[in-house]
Amino acid sequence: MKKIMYRFVDVWKVDFLTKFFAGEHRNTCTTISFWVLSNVVIVFVLSVQMFVFLYASKSVVIDGVQNAIGDGATITFLDGQMTTENIDDPFFREIKTTNANGQSVTSVVIIDMHADTYDLDALDEYAGGVIALHDRMYIKDGNDITQMLYTNVRNFSLSKEQVLAYIDRYYAVPFVLLATVIVGVVLLLTMMIGRTIAALWWALMLYMIGLIMNVRMAYDIAFKSVLNLYFVPMSVVVLLGIINIQIPLLTTVIFIAMFVANLIWLKRHVEPEKADTSDVVVTKTQEEAEEAVATSPEKM
Repeated sequence: MKKIMYRFVDVWKVDFLTKFFAGEHRNTCTTISFWVLSNVVIVFVLSVQMFVFLYASKSVVIDGVQNAIGDGATITFLDGQMTTENIDDPFFREIKTTNANGQSVTSVVIIDMHADTYDLDALDEYAGGVIALHDRMYIKDGNDITQMLYTNVRNFSLSKEQVLAYIDRYYAVPFVLLATVIVGVVLLLTMMIGRTIAALWWALMLYMIGLIMNVRMAYDIAFKSVLNLYFVPMSVVVLLGIINIQIPLLTTVIFIAMFVANLIWLKRHVEPEKADTSDVVVTKTQEEAEEAVATSPEKM
């Protein structure tokens, strides 16, 4: 476990591949463990950000309910039908919020008991929204629209005052916490699958850059190297994203910079005969060999 924890620091150093090629690449278990744990760390940071964002929006949600719905407003579900009291019919409210990326999004809530004013087309221009009719409800989330019939809804009545009390009491736990956990688990699985596929490409890039720099390595060693190094660009991109800074091709720039810097260090500090194994072969040009001799401790 200690070796895995040290790796969170080692991957930031320009001599990481030098040490990794020297023998650490044979410990596949450590690489896989670090890959999983590093993804968990990244998702944990994103989940904390999401929890803080959702929890901070509690006052916005309460103010939205207060301003959008009149006092005494009540919705009742009885035998598969919905009725309203003290609510405009039709009822139309736009809700403007800011998502986790700092972008402004607009959603809409529509209640039309007679279904003669609004239809599904009313949701087209919004990022999300709800249209409630007397016998069904349409819910839009992104590009997906779901229909929910009231036939499976048990009989109950809900007033504005009950909604505000429920938000005040249960918003943080369990709603925000549960939402954060569910999104976190889905994000972790998605990230691990997506990053693993992407690592195949970055391993090929490392392999090709190695050939250009006269460092020949087996492709599986390049792949294991990338699984470790991936933590660096992931961390930078996520941390910049938290403060709403997005730089195009940042991941590409970081990967190429790491590959080149590590391979330069490798060629300067490893003798070809010591690096010549079945996995990694370092070849130095005559100029590089003369430079290495000139800067060696014995010549100083």
